[in-house]
Amino acid sequence: MTARTTRRRPIAAATFGAAALGLIAATLPAAPARALDTPIGQLDLYREITISGTVTGVWGNDFVLEDPSGKVLVHAGPHWYHDVGVKEGDRLTVTGRIAGPNFDATTITWDDGRSFTVRPADGPPPWGGKERERGDRDRGPRHDRPHDGPGPRPAAELDLRVLGERLAAGGYTRITDVDLDRRHISAEAVSRDGLQVELRIDPRSYEVIRERRDDGDRRPDIALDLPALARMLSDRGYATITDVSIDDGLIEVDAVARGNERVELEIDPQTLNILRERRDD
Repeated sequence: MTARTTRRRPIAAATFGAAALGLIAATLPAAPARALDTPIGQLDLYREITISGTVTGVWGNDFVLEDPSGKVLVHAGPHWYHDVGVKEGDRLTVTGRIAGPNFDATTITWDDGRSFTVRPADGPPPWGGKERERGDRDRGPRHDRPHDGPGPRPAAELDLRVLGERLAAGGYTRITDVDLDRRHISAEAVSRDGLQVELRIDPRSYEVIRERRDDGDRRPDIALDLPALARMLSDRGYATITDVSIDDGLIEVDAVARGNERVELEIDPQTLNILRERRDD
């Protein structure tokens, strides 16, 4: 996509299916085994809680745990340190703590009785400080050298489906102006508190690493189904998505077409029809 000298004001956004965070078995560790229905707004009042549900998505050691009331993104430590072995469809009971919009696991128990200790309930995680020993390979994407570790590969393109699922699991809606550079993904969204925010996202794990309130822009008026956009682009043979933005009422996408040619697309935000394709020189 050609460089722009001014920051675009987003007028369209991405929205995803309802993904309100919900937990069905929130308990104090010292309390009896009776499950308590805990309002989401009170979760941070507990030192440690237990949740149960079914795994509906897995990315390394991160996974989405869902119950009838909603879903939450669970972190279970870095993949380079250990492999938890969670799979889609697993029924789990997870003990841990709320961490922003997500959940940090300390122990994971499968419904067949297997158990995995992610980290101690108190104190620093066992992998703390060891990332430095690995060098900068696992601290940020390096597109100038090949991937050589067991963890997630550095992102050279946007996976719009995964990004949509991860942000929805974190309670973000109405995503717009998504961009990938060498170090992070940036996006604008509406938080679960209803605030317009700017996000910085890890391009390997798609985890939100920074959220900043954006007071300069009004909330976008037009909703866009980002996963549907991903399906449309894939069906038409476009790959290596690096930028999705809104300009003059149209979706603009940087992609690679069949024949390995980089193109810029203009797309109708209502119908997702491609209105124009031009080479991005």
